[in-house]
Amino acid sequence: MTSGSSLRGIVDSSAFSGRPTGPMVVADQLMARWPERHVDDQITTWRPASSDVGTLARTTEHLARPRRAFRADGPLDFYLSINPTVPLRVPPGIVVGVVVCDYRHVVEPERFSVGQRLYRSAAWGAGIRRADVVFAISNDTRKSVRRSLGRDAVVIPLGSDHAVPASTTAHTSASGGAPRGPVVALCHRANKPAKVAIDAWRQARRMDPTVPDLVVLGVPDSVRDRLTTTVPEVDTGEITLRGPLPQAEFETTFATATAILFLSSHEGYGLPMAEGLHLGIPVVAFELPPLREIAGPDYPMARPGDTTAAAELLVEACGEEPPTSHARLSSWNDAVDVVRSTLADVCAANATVSFDRGNAGASTEPVDDRRVAS
Repeated sequence: MTSGSSLRGIVDSSAFSGRPTGPMVVADQLMARWPERHVDDQITTWRPASSDVGTLARTTEHLARPRRAFRADGPLDFYLSINPTVPLRVPPGIVVGVVVCDYRHVVEPERFSVGQRLYRSAAWGAGIRRADVVFAISNDTRKSVRRSLGRDAVVIPLGSDHAVPASTTAHTSASGGAPRGPVVALCHRANKPAKVAIDAWRQARRMDPTVPDLVVLGVPDSVRDRLTTTVPEVDTGEITLRGPLPQAEFETTFATATAILFLSSHEGYGLPMAEGLHLGIPVVAFELPPLREIAGPDYPMARPGDTTAAAELLVEACGEEPPTSHARLSSWNDAVDVVRSTLADVCAANATVSFDRGNAGASTEPVDDRRVAS
């Protein structure tokens, strides 16, 4: 380590597009809280250059980052990638950490092209094997990595306290009545299909006509064009289809919801569940292991794929006594402390190994640098 108990390192999120996806929330919140928690550490942040840069160009630049870039700010203790890929020229002696946010290409291969699966398997696998310490964002993701690659991982307790409450609601139901927040469905990935959310909402509206209108967020243009012509509630204003929103508008829309529809087939973690519960907004979700980790054992969830059960939960969520979770939600301070303490332990262990090697001469004992913190 560089000096005393302080750390010097790089946190790299440059492999992402910069859009407010889950991995970028992780990167942004770690870097927002780290300087407050550990004022003596010197952390450099590598962020995406532009959201307009294509995936191939970003990945190539990330993997080919020159060795001199790691030496620009002096000696480093660690390099942490908020992505399982690792640049090819990380200098020796620097502890390498990676964060695995999902392993869906193994769990749901049908949702990925052949090229995407090959890239993830090769580049992610190489990065995870190369890393001195692997972080996962849930126990479920940790298990996926362990099953696939035989590597253990340290689970980061992701926070929810970045979610900002809204002061007012401004949505009026097309079915009449007092102004009320909409039902907000998050459908920005193939594992969260808009048609599933619409089906559950339709059933709920038939069960109880007072269920608020539906706003579907993150719908890709091609899907939105198709649904606009096939979903009659779009014309009546009962369903609003939106693409990706600017962050401020997304936060307002999310925070003013009466309920969140989060009907996903698989999640690495499921930040919207944590965000909704933090804000006191009921979340209707299929029961997935990471979501159960967040919400606790008693929070009601639907069996995966059962939109009728989801509709019944939505009616309850929009009623006078919506469900609440009694689980303890983690803070981003918790996340920073786990990441920082793990890296510090691995850096200290590596420094001890290097010192012992330098004083032991030609040792007959093999030394394994690739330690997994536990």
